[in-house]
Amino acid sequence: MKKLICLMLCLTLALGVLGTMPAFANPDYDVMQVVNCNDYVSLRKEPDTKSTRLRKVHLGELVTDCRYAENGFMSCTWDGVKGYILEKYLKPRTDIPSSSTVLKNQMVYNCNEYVSLRKEPDSGSDRLIKVPLGAIVTGCAYWPGNWIRCEYKGKTGFIMSKYLKTADYTVKVTPTPTVKPTVQPTATPKVDYPPLPYEMVVVNCNEWVSLRAKPTSNSQQLARVPLGSMVTNCSQANESYASVIYQGMQGYISLNYLAEYVAEPDEYQSAFSSLPEWPTYEQFSAVGTPIVEYSFGGYTVSARRSYAGEGEEMMIVCFDPSHKASWITGGAVDQVGQVDSTYAFVAGTADKPLIVQFVSGEGFTAYEIGPWSDVVWQLTDDKAKSVSGGLTTAVDADGTIYAIGFFNAAPICIAPDGTLKWAADNANPNIYWPYRIIPAETEITVLYDSVVNRSDMCYVVSFGLDGALRRVRLAQQSDFPDVEPSAQTQEEVFE
Repeated sequence: MKKLICLMLCLTLALGVLGTMPAFANPDYDVMQVVNCNDYVSLRKEPDTKSTRLRKVHLGELVTDCRYAENGFMSCTWDGVKGYILEKYLKPRTDIPSSSTVLKNQMVYNCNEYVSLRKEPDSGSDRLIKVPLGAIVTGCAYWPGNWIRCEYKGKTGFIMSKYLKTADYTVKVTPTPTVKPTVQPTATPKVDYPPLPYEMVVVNCNEWVSLRAKPTSNSQQLARVPLGSMVTNCSQANESYASVIYQGMQGYISLNYLAEYVAEPDEYQSAFSSLPEWPTYEQFSAVGTPIVEYSFGGYTVSARRSYAGEGEEMMIVCFDPSHKASWITGGAVDQVGQVDSTYAFVAGTADKPLIVQFVSGEGFTAYEIGPWSDVVWQLTDDKAKSVSGGLTTAVDADGTIYAIGFFNAAPICIAPDGTLKWAADNANPNIYWPYRIIPAETEITVLYDSVVNRSDMCYVVSFGLDGALRRVRLAQQSDFPDVEPSAQTQEEVFE
């Protein structure tokens, strides 16, 4: 009898573990902080990198009511506005009580030269650091007794609220500290140096340059400014050094390591704009980055991608046997996310291959490889248009297409005539990042990167030929070699 009871308990525990294994709880946080960016991140209307930006949230700001959303985003509130920020730009702040009143980044004012960042909310407490007039402090929360808890140069402490006001990032003037008059025995002639750009960037170094307290090479190092970092409020101090502001800190950097900051243009531009109207194969092959290239019946079709600023464009050219362009098509998006938003792949059948163009938000379009430029079919169904970035595809020998997006981690099935046969539901909201589709005679298998931080593991999700979810399990990646006997790769189909 004891053996039977033990056996039943073991079975119950095993079933419980198997039933819950794929789901992983995502923590919610009362307060998180913006990190891992140079200046600001976007608070977006929807959890999508192409969604409308509601606000610019600057580095160091605190956001509240943080809840895990989809597509790698967190739902949160900043300055009374609720929206979505990519989770990779946020870190939890569990040291700030949920009852605290969170403030926007603050700027030091109402003092002569500096204020003290103190260890405790007490004017007699130890000073951690001097915070100069005009400097910006981050991670701000109101503290009882008219104090504000905040951060400056990696130190967390307290500043009296009367010396702080909300930081204004539209003002490009840093208050000048009041200098006490001194008697100069000999007047030094003032040199009028030509003005420097307001914004400059660190160049000509391997990793970083020194921000110094005075405009000399042997002066105290205040900070290391990484290669490529922006400094502001630039003015020439002497023949060799410029006065700059870096992360709210005033100091001096050698002019040899500074260059004017040139912002990327807001307008969408493409590397393909330098091509003639009908480029040669050699001209086209010299721009952008390749996506796919395939030859059939003497014709070669080539798809390449170009990035510029926040834009991304794909261009597809079909070349005749003499390598002269016979038709050209393409597609563009006005923003680039974490993964590619334009894609192309070979589909169709072995005797009639197609080149399929995918543009995020627009769907799929198929063209015949050869001297014709007519569209064979288009799929602009909402399910197809919602496939987001980093496309993974597989093609059966009969021309059936299976496609899945990096973020929309549920496969769709496209019939050879371009109609949507089915769109599956996501297997589990915590399973994403698909990287391979394996079609077989009785089911479709999709491999996903494991979210259990095991690089040798993967999730194996099986769908029926009607898109119905069948099972989810964890497996070793080595269980799925690059070539599956039960499935044909694109190379095998179109040899």
